[in-house]
Amino acid sequence: MLSPNSRKTLIHTKAARIYEILKLDICNGDLKPGDRLIISKEAQKYDVSEIPVREAFNRLRAEGFLRIDPHRGIYVTEIDTEYMEKLYPIRCALEGYATRAAASVLTLKDFKRLSQLIQKMEKAVESGQYAKMGKLNYDFHMTIYKASGNEPLLEKIEELWWKTNRIRAYSELRDTIATRSISEHKDILAALKEGQKRKAERLVVAQKQRSLKLLIKYMNKMAGQKPRSRKSKTVSV
Repeated sequence: MLSPNSRKTLIHTKAARIYEILKLDICNGDLKPGDRLIISKEAQKYDVSEIPVREAFNRLRAEGFLRIDPHRGIYVTEIDTEYMEKLYPIRCALEGYATRAAASVLTLKDFKRLSQLIQKMEKAVESGQYAKMGKLNYDFHMTIYKASGNEPLLEKIEELWWKTNRIRAYSELRDTIATRSISEHKDILAALKEGQKRKAERLVVAQKQRSLKLLIKYMNKMAGQKPRSRKSKTVSV
């Protein structure tokens, strides 16, 4: 029989797993803005009680991924472009600095891993595996940033990464970004290998800025086409 502390730990572990899965689904576009989530169905899907599901939902809500309508239910939040415009410059500053800080300490092993990740990205794009491409993109950048050895910096970058990575939830943008980012990553890697840390920093910043411009352009276009009323669909999970 599990002790009270053991049961509590198990619930938190399950909640963390559900949280990570749902966050990935939202960022990858498997769960789209406006999709409805139902606690009981999520509990059935993961074969758990409703307690860890509620805990996961509360965490996602606190981070802005979910909203709770007392009269209608729980929904995936829409992407707030004004909020993104505030976050992206912070990402640019932090990730640019992390790239510059890491440039002088990256090893041959790091360069080999970065090259391998680019090769995997090319295969992922060719086969239309955009969720995999997103993970590889994350691994590429974090391989660079981790070399800086600055843990507080990494924590803040990762926090902002997930808050802004939802741009990939839109398939129209996901395809364009995935294809374009391969050449961008090759340029970043070349600059790092040549020891041009300022150039590598500029390339990383430019990559983020282009993504933001693409998002704003797309959202403005969609705003002009959006009907006055829109029913959120229910996701059977």
